[in-house]
Amino acid sequence: MNASLPRTAWLVVALLVPVALLNYLDRQMLAAMKSSVMSDVMRDQPEADWGLILALFKWTYAFLSPIGGFVADRLGRRIVIVGSLFVWSVVTFLTGQVQTYEQLLAARAFMGISEAFYIPAALALISDYHMGPTRSRAVGLHQMGIYIGVILGGFSGYVADNPDLGWRSAFVVCGWIGSFIRCRCSLLFGMFRDSKSRRSLPAVMSRFSVCLAIHPLFFWSCTSHCQLSRVGWFAIGCRRS
Repeated sequence: MNASLPRTAWLVVALLVPVALLNYLDRQMLAAMKSSVMSDVMRDQPEADWGLILALFKWTYAFLSPIGGFVADRLGRRIVIVGSLFVWSVVTFLTGQVQTYEQLLAARAFMGISEAFYIPAALALISDYHMGPTRSRAVGLHQMGIYIGVILGGFSGYVADNPDLGWRSAFVVCGWIGSFIRCRCSLLFGMFRDSKSRRSLPAVMSRFSVCLAIHPLFFWSCTSHCQLSRVGWFAIGCRRS
C-alpha cells in the first residue's frame, strides 16, 4: 500500500470538514435571522411565504440529492464538491444582495441545488479513501463539521440584530469565506486522484438527458410538491391570522 495514503485520506477529511460546516451554517443562519429578513425583504408578506422559502430549499435538496450522487459517480467526487462549493459561495453572496421576495426565493432554490450535490459526493469521497478501521472516524469528523455549522448558525441572530452588521453582511462574508475554501480545495484536490476513473462531462450529460427523457414525472413531482408545500404553509398562516 502507498505510504502516503493515510496522509492523503486524512487530508480529504480536513478539506471537507469546513465545507460541511458552511453548508449547514447557511441554512441555520437564515432560520435564526427570520425577523430581520422578513422586516427587510418581506415587509408585506404573510408568514406562509416565509414557510415557502424554507420548504422550497428542502424539496429541491431532497429531489436533487440522487442526481447529485449520479453525477458524482460518473464525473468525479472532487469536481462535484468544488463545483458545489463554487455555487454555494456565489449564491450565499447574492443572498446578501437580494431586494425582493422572489429573489430570495430563487436564491434558496439554487442553494438547495448546491447542497444536494455536496453531501453524496463528500461521503463517497471519504469512503474512497477510508476503508476498514478508519471510515467511521472519518465520517464522524465530517459530521462534527455539520453540527458545528448548525451551532454557529444559531448565533447569527445576534449578527442580524447588530445595527453595525446586519443580516446581509453575514451572507456576504460567508460567501467570501466559501470562495477562499473553494480555492484551497481546488489546489489541494489536484494533488491526488479519485480512486476510480470517471467519465467525461459530455458522457455524463448525455446519460443524464436520457434519464430525464425517460422519467418526465420527476419534474412534475417536484412542481407538485412545491405547490403542495405552498398550500400547506398558506393554510398555517391563515390559521394563525
